Amino acid sequence: MIQFEENQRFKELTIYILSGLLQSLFLWGFIQQVIFNKPWGTRPAGDLALIIINIGMFLLIILFFSFNLKTLITEQYISFRFFPLQTRMKIIYWEEVKNVSVIKYDGMKEYWGFGLKYMPGKGWCYTMPGHYGIKLTLTSGKTILIGTHMAEEVTQIINVLKKRGTINVID
Repeated sequence: MIQFEENQRFKELTIYILSGLLQSLFLWGFIQQVIFNKPWGTRPAGDLALIIINIGMFLLIILFFSFNLKTLITEQYISFRFFPLQTRMKIIYWEEVKNVSVIKYDGMKEYWGFGLKYMPGKGWCYTMPGHYGIKLTLTSGKTILIGTHMAEEVTQIINVLKKRGTINVID
């Protein structure tokens, strides 16, 4: 039985606006140069370069729209996936967890931004823009941070699982 499920999407409006404006600029250059046959700029790029830039920008925007961090917490495990960089859910059974807590963090200062990344000394992080995360310390010594926008709900579920003895915190 699933205790908790969260699906986060990348919602940074600034990124979408800036990439949309940049895409519009290159699209205008493409239309002017390829369709109207007027060179775009004082040192125009080739038509193929404009086509590649436009396709690349469009794919980048689609990539940002597809980012998705899914987290599931059950009585047996916690699982998560940062799509499209991960196609399968990563499952960590509670027996593998030495400690778990919900923490407040600064993604820009502590992890140099958001996304899926490895930070020396901090371990793996799977985050979307936000300030709270589920910090797992595994019995192997590895550390994982999973971002959440539902810190209170996760804290309640973790506390219930600790009281039931499902999660045994090892000091």
